[in-house]
Amino acid sequence: MKDHYRIVIIADTHIGAERRPWLRKIGVTPDEYDQPALEAMLWASENDADMTILAGDMYDRRTPTPNDYIRGHQLEPDLVVAGNHDITAFGSNDALWSHDAVIRGRAKIYTVDGLHVVGLPWPRWTDWPLNLPCTIESEIAQTREHVLEALETRCAEIPVAEPAILVGHAMVSYGNTTPDDPGLLLGKDVVLPYESLTSLPNIGGVYLGHVHDPSSPAYVGSTQPTDWGEADQVKGFTVVDIERVSFKPWWTYETRQIPYTTSLKLASVSDEDYDLTLYGDYDGVRLTWMMREGDDPEQLAIAERALRAHHPYVEVIVEHEVKRAARVETEKPLATLSPLEQVSVWLTQRDTPQSDALQVMDQSSIIVSHSKE
Repeated sequence: MKDHYRIVIIADTHIGAERRPWLRKIGVTPDEYDQPALEAMLWASENDADMTILAGDMYDRRTPTPNDYIRGHQLEPDLVVAGNHDITAFGSNDALWSHDAVIRGRAKIYTVDGLHVVGLPWPRWTDWPLNLPCTIESEIAQTREHVLEALETRCAEIPVAEPAILVGHAMVSYGNTTPDDPGLLLGKDVVLPYESLTSLPNIGGVYLGHVHDPSSPAYVGSTQPTDWGEADQVKGFTVVDIERVSFKPWWTYETRQIPYTTSLKLASVSDEDYDLTLYGDYDGVRLTWMMREGDDPEQLAIAERALRAHHPYVEVIVEHEVKRAARVETEKPLATLSPLEQVSVWLTQRDTPQSDALQVMDQSSIIVSHSKE
């Protein structure tokens, strides 16, 4: 066993995502899209890393092209943990079939030179014996229970005095936001409590793929943005240095994030702050402009010309202000008024021009009279 280990972890490389329509508009080539992942692997080679790990979603689709496989094997991480984009909902066929060291299905321990990596692949209910039939909610809850029990068992098998980390691909909840929160279950994913992962025995750190934002606790982050929601995120890879000490807990774990120099830089701005990006170094800018009543369209044209003069790709989204009817306020409850009284009050409070109001009242009177017949 060594006295020091260095691990480089990347996640969500999504090889092939440059074929998504919006990335094609930017003009990103496959080589350009792969550069951050290759940058991390080169850093690992030049800085004596003991292990490189890809924490899921190596490929953007579960059916990669032959060229995607060539690109995947150029990375050659020492270990891949299966992500939801790599595997199907059912069965054993997946996009990672040609890679050697892959953790899929249930949680497993991968050990090299005394270093233990507990791999947590994307949780699927089909990998566990559930009490059927069950609702979707029960299916998710049972799977979560099985996954946490399996992780507890695997981690308990690790000798207390030996180094170990958890690397996985999963959705987690934090603090008072429970795993059953409706907002987290929109995708019908198995959500795991973050606190349950960080309290596992014999584990010195938790490193996850799936959420692309590296500022989220435990998440490594993606190598490239895959949609405009990732604009302004600082992408990077994770380096974990594990050092032996002569006292409990026997090992220290230092984690740092190293920003990519080759990742795409995107900015998403509104009509209120577009000028802030004029001189930034961005590969793409999305401008969302709210066109309000009375606004001069030439202002939008000026802003768009300014952005295009400084950035290789600019996408403009024009939104129009929509007026919504205000709440009608009456001394008596609105439901107690006659239909014609209700129409009259609404027209008055909406400041409807008199000529239009007279026409509406005439038509309303006809409708009411016909309804009585």
